[in-house]
Amino acid sequence: MICYKSCAKCSGDQMLESEWYGRYLFCLKCLHVTFPKAASNPFLPS
Repeated sequence: MICYKSCAKCSGDQMLESEWYGRYLFCLKCLHVTFPKAASNPFLPS
């Protein structure tokens, strides 16, 4: 999933990824990584 213009550092587009330890957002422009809280969006599958 891509979140457009949501990077706090550069206002670039972020992409939601998941791995063994959980989900994270990383910016496609500056590669800034953000770890969202699990309860922030209850509609995403866990």
